[in-house]
This record gives sequence, structure tokens and C-alpha cells, in this order.
Amino acid sequence: LRDGDFQTACQQSCPARAITFGDKNDPDSEVSRRVRSKREYTVLEEINQKPSVHYLKLVRTASTEEERHG
Repeated sequence: LRDGDFQTACQQSCPARAITFGDKNDPDSEVSRRVRSKREYTVLEEINQKPSVHYLKLVRTASTEEERHG
């Protein structure tokens, strides 16, 4: 199967497209690109765990002048 040819039920039902599966060793796969993102982090990485679940930090942009400067 090529990247994206198959989606699990949870991927299909997620409206935010927040669930991605794939080959992290393939540099061209969607999951590999997401893992290389600056937003990516894992839980318990600092104690040398090898997690298989990766998270992307939420990016928020200030929409008003007051929100930008507090």
C-alpha cells in the first residue's frame, strides 16, 4: 500500500484530520513529515522511552491587537 491508500475508521471519522498512521521511516510519508515538524513532541521522551505516539503542539495566533500585546 502507498501512503494514504488506506484509512482506519478513526482517521475517517476525525473532522480535524488529527490522526495519522504510516511509515515513519519513509521520508515522503505524511506521518514522517509530521514527526519532523517543529511542533512535534512525545511524552516521557526525557526518560529514554521510545513512544510510538507523537503529538503536535497547538499553534494559536492573536486575532486582535489586545491579544497580541496582552
